[in-house]
Amino acid sequence: MQGSIVHPELFIPLRAVDPMSFLKRIAALATHAVNQAESLVHKAEVKPHAAPDVLPPALIAELNKQAASVTAHLVTPPQRMGLASAAKADLAPAAAADALAVQPAAPQRSVALSSDGDRVVQWHFPKLDGSLPVWVDRAGKDGRTFVVAHFPDLGGAAVDAVREIEQLRHKPAIKRLDRESLHPDRQQAPTPTTAAEVAELAHVYADERGVAPIPAGAPRPAPDPRDLRPVYGIAFSPLLLWGDLLGRLQRHYGGGVFGFDHETLSVGPLENAKVLIPLLPANTPIDILCHSRGGLVTRALLQHPDCQKLLRDANVQIRSVIFMGAANQGSQLAEPDHLADMIAMFTGLSGLLGGADGKTPLFELLLAAVRVLVTPAADLPGVSALRRDSSLIGELSRAGAPLCDRYAFVQANFGNSGDARLRLLEPIAKRGFRSALNDLVVPFDGMMGMGGAPPQAIRNVLTLDHEVTPQGSVYHLNYLDSPRVREHITDFLGVP
Repeated sequence: MQGSIVHPELFIPLRAVDPMSFLKRIAALATHAVNQAESLVHKAEVKPHAAPDVLPPALIAELNKQAASVTAHLVTPPQRMGLASAAKADLAPAAAADALAVQPAAPQRSVALSSDGDRVVQWHFPKLDGSLPVWVDRAGKDGRTFVVAHFPDLGGAAVDAVREIEQLRHKPAIKRLDRESLHPDRQQAPTPTTAAEVAELAHVYADERGVAPIPAGAPRPAPDPRDLRPVYGIAFSPLLLWGDLLGRLQRHYGGGVFGFDHETLSVGPLENAKVLIPLLPANTPIDILCHSRGGLVTRALLQHPDCQKLLRDANVQIRSVIFMGAANQGSQLAEPDHLADMIAMFTGLSGLLGGADGKTPLFELLLAAVRVLVTPAADLPGVSALRRDSSLIGELSRAGAPLCDRYAFVQANFGNSGDARLRLLEPIAKRGFRSALNDLVVPFDGMMGMGGAPPQAIRNVLTLDHEVTPQGSVYHLNYLDSPRVREHITDFLGVP
C-alpha cells in the first residue's frame, strides 16, 4: 500500500524510501517544530539599569574583584503575553557590548545573577551556542534586575586559579582538631543567629583558627593506638566537627582526631585518596568519618585497585568507616544541565555561614569555580567526578569489597523545613533532583551506594527520617547537630 506523510515543507514518499534519508527528513521536521515553538516564545525587553541592592554586598564585592566588569540590566515582560506565564530575553548581546566597552581585544565569559523576592540568589550560565537566556514572570510587571559579570577568558588556566585558592588554605594537609578551640561545652555546632556567634563561626571557617596544618612531607606525630580521620566534601572544612562530640572522640582516641583538608574542586577524588595514603600512620587501626564528596574520596581509598595496593604496601589498616550524607553515587547537581543550580545551592548554604557583616569565605572559591564552569575548554575534576555517569563512579561500582573491616551509613531525606532560610533553598533542590529524595545536595538513594560491595553493614544504617516522608531539621550541613546521628556514630565506634 502506498502512502505519504505530508507537511508544508516536507514530503516523504514511503515506497522504496532510504532509511537514512527518512531519518534525516524526520530530524528536519523536528527542528522545524522546535523553531516554530521558539518563535512563539514572548521576548522580554532588556534595558541598562543601575543595579539596586539585589545581591549580598559581599558577593558584589567579590564579583567586582574577580570580574573585568559588572553591569546590570532591567528585563521586563511585554504588556501583551496571551496565555504565556513568562517571557524570555537573551542577555548575551548586551553582555558582549559591555565587554567590548571594557576590553575590546580580550575574550570574555559572562554569567548573570539575580535574586527573587526572598533574596535567594539565582545563577544563569551561558549556553554552548553563546546565548545567555533569562526568564521573567508576567506577574513581575516592573521587571527583574539581572547583574551580569564579565570574566576574562582564562581557558584551561582557570582551573589553576581555583587550585591556587585551595592551596592557599593549606590544602592538602592533615589537621589536628583541637577541642579547646571549638567550643568544648556545646552539644552541637553553633546556630548562626546572633551577630557575635555568626561572626565567630565565619572567622573560624575563613582562617581555620586553632587548627594546626600538618602538610604533606612534614614529620608526622607519633601515632596513637587508635586514630580517627574525618574526610569532608566540597569547599567545607573538617571544622564541621564541633563541641561535645569532638571532645568525646578526642578522649576515646587519645587526642588522635585529625581532619583531611584537601582540594575538592581542582582535584579529583581518586587523586585526593592517593595523596591521603602517605599521610596515614602505618600499623595503626584507623577509623574514618566521611561526609558528602568525602564519601567518594573514601570509596576510592578503599575500593580502587591502585589505592588498595598503596594501602597494603604502606601497611595502613582502615578498621571502620562511617558514610554520613555521602555522595557515594555522585549528585544530580554536578550534571552539566544543573551546574548553575549547584552554584546557587552552595551560594545559599554559604550565606548561612556568613558573618554579621555578610562576609563568607566561600564566595571567592565559588566565583573561581564559576569561571571554570562557564569556560567550554575547562573542567573541574572535583565536580565532574561527581556526575553519576563519571568514569570514577563507574569504576568503583564494578569494584569489590572495600579494604576495611566494617562500615556504616547515615542518610537523610530533607524537606518542608521549619527554617525559612532553608525552605527557600528547596526549590533549587527541586530543579536539580526533580522527584528524587535528597538532603539538598546529595541524593538519598545514592548515600549507601557501594557498587559490588556486599551489604554486610545493612544493620548499621541510620535513616532520617523515612525513605518516603521527608523531615525538616537535618540537611546536608548539619548532620552532627542531630542527637540521633551523634549516638549512631559513637555507638558504632564504641565511644563511651
